[in-house]
Amino acid sequence: KGPVGFVLPGAVITLFIVWERQWHILWDRRWLLNVVTFVFVGLPWYILVGMETHGEFLKGFFLRHNLERGLSAMENHGGFPGYYLVVLLIGLAPWSIFLGLAWWAGFWSAVRQPWRRCQVWWTAAAETDTPAAYRLLACWIFVYVLFFSVAATKLPNYVLPVVVPSAILIARFLQRWRADFLQVPAWFARSGIAALLLFGVLLSLGLTVLGGAIELPLMRGRFIHGLDRWALLGLIPITAAAFGWRFLRQQQTSRFIVAISLAALLLVGPLAAFASVLFNAYKAPRALVEQAGALNSADDIRIGCWRMEHLPSLNFYVQRNIEHLKEERDIAGFLQYRLPVYLFLPLEDWQRLEGSLQGLGRVVGRQQDMYHHAEIVVVSNSF
Repeated sequence: KGPVGFVLPGAVITLFIVWERQWHILWDRRWLLNVVTFVFVGLPWYILVGMETHGEFLKGFFLRHNLERGLSAMENHGGFPGYYLVVLLIGLAPWSIFLGLAWWAGFWSAVRQPWRRCQVWWTAAAETDTPAAYRLLACWIFVYVLFFSVAATKLPNYVLPVVVPSAILIARFLQRWRADFLQVPAWFARSGIAALLLFGVLLSLGLTVLGGAIELPLMRGRFIHGLDRWALLGLIPITAAAFGWRFLRQQQTSRFIVAISLAALLLVGPLAAFASVLFNAYKAPRALVEQAGALNSADDIRIGCWRMEHLPSLNFYVQRNIEHLKEERDIAGFLQYRLPVYLFLPLEDWQRLEGSLQGLGRVVGRQQDMYHHAEIVVVSNSF
């Protein structure tokens, strides 16, 4: 992933060392071995791809896809400051009902000696045996959330590295709660049950709307048909909330945690294994390449795009370089190549340009794309 692949882990490690005051770690000679190994593994690839593309890849990769993504919202992928907190709450569901208190307990466990005014909070929440472990997790979460929150371009997958430390904190929180090493306020338990119930209701409603069973004007016809059949999955967290309420009233913490665990398995398993397959029908690249017959990498053809700067995985499916046409007048020249060419562009643009191109190409594939919210066509000069 380029610079962020070592800058962010490096920032986590540096912040942790500063917090722990373990300065001697910086002078460990094994760092030299790490750096040399890293250079020998990564640098040859960057040199080779730079030579093969005459520096174009390196220019686009470092300047556009790293620097510009941080300074401006590319491809309309912006977001508000708390964007990633919302992503974590949704992405970690149903475990996210514990996220707030797990972070709270983790924060105080990372503090060795609290301020006098915070002594009560620290005593109630802190685990004093392993502050260094909690500090590493705190640095991990803080660096990634802060960095990507400040960056202008925002995508849900950017915050994936924060899932790991958050999951560890949630697991440790539940372990301490189950063993009565941590006292959880009654209001929090009730709020968790309410959140789980609300999540189930919203999940059923959301799948019903996205599947097109309820046609709301705000969707503008952007439905993923078939998702509504999965709306009954919302009953899983609703049922877990009902059992959880009963177990909490009986002070059976272990059974409450088991109920949430079973709900997570029964909910996430089917969604990951089956429901996600439905999205493939609304991702254009693979279907378009298969329809157009442009999948055979042995054929001598050219692939082009017009106003398709962001069409995920297209390079993977065509297995060749893609020319991004910059001017509208370039379309006619591209379709006049003596080699077979395949041009990917929005349907509305093709309908507008087709008359002026005097039969230079024909549509050989068309597909609705969930990212562009529009139909994409493939035009070829091969008759």
